[in-house]
Amino acid sequence: LHNNTIRGVHTALQAIFEEGQYADKVIERTLKSNPKWGAKDRSFIAETTYEMVRWWRLIKHLSPSSNYWDLFGTYWIMQGNALPDWEEFERLHPE
Repeated sequence: LHNNTIRGVHTALQAIFEEGQYADKVIERTLKSNPKWGAKDRSFIAETTYEMVRWWRLIKHLSPSSNYWDLFGTYWIMQGNALPDWEEFERLHPE
């Protein structure tokens, strides 16, 4: 995980859920605005954003708050991944 790619996902989710924009347009604009991201970063952002949109209600239900870091961390745990030891994820506990 990289901090800047997670921020890309956050930006996309905010535009989709808070501003009511279409997911495909938001992702396209997010990827265009960051030309230095490589193919893996672009793939991660697009796939993660689409999957989080798909499972949004479940993620919000399981997350301890509506903070986008908590929502992403909840999604990441749901995928069976371990969270990095970052202060942004201190409130999350996989159990």
